[in-house]
Amino acid sequence: MPLETAPLLDFQGRPITERDIELSMRTNIAAGVMGMIWAGMTINYSLTLFMEAIGASGLAIGLMMAARLVFISFQIPGALLFENLPEHLGARRRYWAVVSTAHRAIWFVVGALAFGAKPGVSWLPYAVIGLVGLSELLAQVGSPLWFSWMADLIPHKAAGQFWGRRQSIVTVGALIGMAGAGFLLDRFRVPETGKTSMFGFGLVFVVGAFFGVSDILFHCRVKEPRRIPIEPGAGVLERLTQPLRQRDFRQFTLAMGVWAAAISMYAPFSLVYLKHDFPVTYSHVAALSIIGSLGAVFTCVSLGKLIDRLGPRVMSALLLMIVPWTAVSWFFIDTSYVTLTLPWIGAWSVPQVVLKQAPAAFFNGAFFAALFPCQVRLAALLSNRSGRTMAMAVHWAVIGLIASLGAMVGGFIMDSFNAHPVRYLFPTGTSFSFFHIIIGVFTVMTWGVVLPLILSIKTPVDRVPMVKMFVWVINPFNVIRSLASSRVPEEEEEPQDEESRK
Repeated sequence: MPLETAPLLDFQGRPITERDIELSMRTNIAAGVMGMIWAGMTINYSLTLFMEAIGASGLAIGLMMAARLVFISFQIPGALLFENLPEHLGARRRYWAVVSTAHRAIWFVVGALAFGAKPGVSWLPYAVIGLVGLSELLAQVGSPLWFSWMADLIPHKAAGQFWGRRQSIVTVGALIGMAGAGFLLDRFRVPETGKTSMFGFGLVFVVGAFFGVSDILFHCRVKEPRRIPIEPGAGVLERLTQPLRQRDFRQFTLAMGVWAAAISMYAPFSLVYLKHDFPVTYSHVAALSIIGSLGAVFTCVSLGKLIDRLGPRVMSALLLMIVPWTAVSWFFIDTSYVTLTLPWIGAWSVPQVVLKQAPAAFFNGAFFAALFPCQVRLAALLSNRSGRTMAMAVHWAVIGLIASLGAMVGGFIMDSFNAHPVRYLFPTGTSFSFFHIIIGVFTVMTWGVVLPLILSIKTPVDRVPMVKMFVWVINPFNVIRSLASSRVPEEEEEPQDEESRK
């Protein structure tokens, strides 16, 4: 992977060599695998299904998601605190490690609460919301430090390829975490009811917390470049508003906020819909999540290379055009079983919904995962290195506040539909549900709001013109060849920072 030759200095003024950068990038990925095991076991589907198991309402589930997202706004006070600390007191890495370790360790408490939980206790869902919210608050206080740290360390010319490769590899950790969670949740069932015991949920959260803390400790081996001091004399309000005064950064942040709101409305309630309306087990849910992870594993390296060659704006637009089509499969499902005859296994009955959702899960995993490196790449390109910590904090805080509304809307739609159900059968045999309403809102948000905002970015950060790319992508064989070889239409030079764009 090519690296930039511009010298970087660490916190103590020593040069960071290309070898140091390569080793740090590998360490980052290895630590990320452990972090994704934590995520796969805790905040992926286990937390949503735990809330459903203890009798939480749709509004409470939406509130849980909203609490996690609202606390993203704490990136701003976190950035203000750490940017104002004198540099001789320590590097970003040190402060990030302290708050992030505490963030992951709280999941030991969530696990302990689950061990003694009794379904139907009215205060229990809100205790879980409080713990998860506190964990997320600590995570967000440290997040801008990590994003600015990585933006300073990762070479610009290789950033898309690195984030694509990282996304592909660390997703294996999510796969392991989800598989482990599904196994434990189905392993510890109450014989009388057939439902997962609270011990099973508690064990999942405790094991996940162990991997989460391990991620933070191992990640401390990554080199950190010396940060660029903020401009003297700038007031707090000026520093808060400066990133959003840049039109392209503002449009991009708003687009990602609406996109996050669409995801926070769509993703958790798809799990609730599956578990409540169809004869699926936790292992079936885990299997679909794993298939989604495999989609990211098998495609993110190629898609990451395309980000470097197309430019993140073009790649984001193409992905946003495709993603809503993966929801079509939700209109062709029912509660029947399909019997498969497999070698060495024999006859095996599988819910029809699992088989039909598997291909959609694969492509969802691929496309959703590819949008993250696009976002990280654009955020770095559209922000200046000086004051980048605050720019990242503002970016993610705005996203979190907007996204929290999506989670609440999803919960409102679910509760309203359950209170006033509509009996309708699609021509495909699928019963109309609250989730089909969510799909419609998700599609409108993606195509009607997010995509136009991405297309409105004027900063020339694309290597291939948008119109030329759309003409080229009409031929599906071009797309297939590009995924295999990462070759695209004629490339144009990409500016590396704000100064070169000027």
